[in-house]
Amino acid sequence: MADHYEVVSKAPGFGSRLSNSVKGVVGGIALILISLALLWWGEGRQNLAEFIKAGKLIDSNQPASVSPGTLVKTTGRLHSDETIVDDKYLIPGAQKFLSLRRNVEMYAWKEKKKTEKKGDKEVTTYDYVKEWTSMPSDSSRFYDAAGHRNPSMGDENASFQAKTARIGALTIEAPTTDFHGRSDLAVTEEILKKDESGVRQLSSGMIYIPYGVGPARSAAANPEVGDLRIKYSYFPNDVEGSAVGQWDGAKIVPHIYRKTESYLGVFAGSLEAFQARLQGEHTMTTWIIRILTLLMLWAGLNMILGPILTVLDSIPIIGGAGRFVISLFTGAIAFLLWALTILLAKLWLALLIVIALLIGLMVYKKTAKRSVAVPAT
Repeated sequence: MADHYEVVSKAPGFGSRLSNSVKGVVGGIALILISLALLWWGEGRQNLAEFIKAGKLIDSNQPASVSPGTLVKTTGRLHSDETIVDDKYLIPGAQKFLSLRRNVEMYAWKEKKKTEKKGDKEVTTYDYVKEWTSMPSDSSRFYDAAGHRNPSMGDENASFQAKTARIGALTIEAPTTDFHGRSDLAVTEEILKKDESGVRQLSSGMIYIPYGVGPARSAAANPEVGDLRIKYSYFPNDVEGSAVGQWDGAKIVPHIYRKTESYLGVFAGSLEAFQARLQGEHTMTTWIIRILTLLMLWAGLNMILGPILTVLDSIPIIGGAGRFVISLFTGAIAFLLWALTILLAKLWLALLIVIALLIGLMVYKKTAKRSVAVPAT
């Protein structure tokens, strides 16, 4: 069975390429609009670290002396009387958690496709590699679907969370809590639930399940397509931590902001460390969105100028150089649009105030001129 294929075909003619590039203009416009909307949203996201700064500090070991609806923060012992476990794979009661996540991966085929133009020919290469992934490819869409088949995923991700929990003496609405600062769980023989067939294997704190029935082998050392690998992350029970949310008069619940959004967070550490973590998460996500949208803007502008690039490509002497110059130009325009959008997203309220003041000043001047007394004749 080959894992590398090359398919050679006649390259599309100039007319076909020009027609496709014209159709791509609409896609380029759509990509630009989507990227600008995503960037605007990303810049306007709530920085959850601000809730730590703004929250009123309360003592978790006594009833809160604040009015309902107050944003509060506190520290204390995080605890639940419940036993949270994935009883499909783990022994109940062996360890205690406030929250537990199961992450399932499958050893699967992945298709890598690349198309290049070589003279008047178009060469498409297909390479097949095996990897552990939580999102296996649909092998029915592969070029060589028969030789590189991925079976259906044998299991799926799952989350388990306490329904009731406390920090100190105060109740937390646990089902709606975001638990920050999870740790990887090293599964051991003591907590692994044995299956009737006895095929579950342990390696490096992870559970491996070989696919199908066959000779005994190590799915960790010698994986085959269809094997499963199960990892866990958890938030511990009975740990000193911090919480931020809204006091409703009886317990800490999600804090409502922007009318439709809410947040209740818990962290295994101090409030200062909690704030630093939330700030770090916010900054990282912001820059991921920024870089992604900049690339989307650049790609969208290149798609809009696709017909020009197609014409330049048909000119042997200046085709490559022309494409390079236009790409630099679209990159500069994309950066300017990107930077301007970030600036407007940060300062739009201040700009509206300035515009309102200018309009008010103009109206005042016009009114003042009309109110000047006309000399009597």
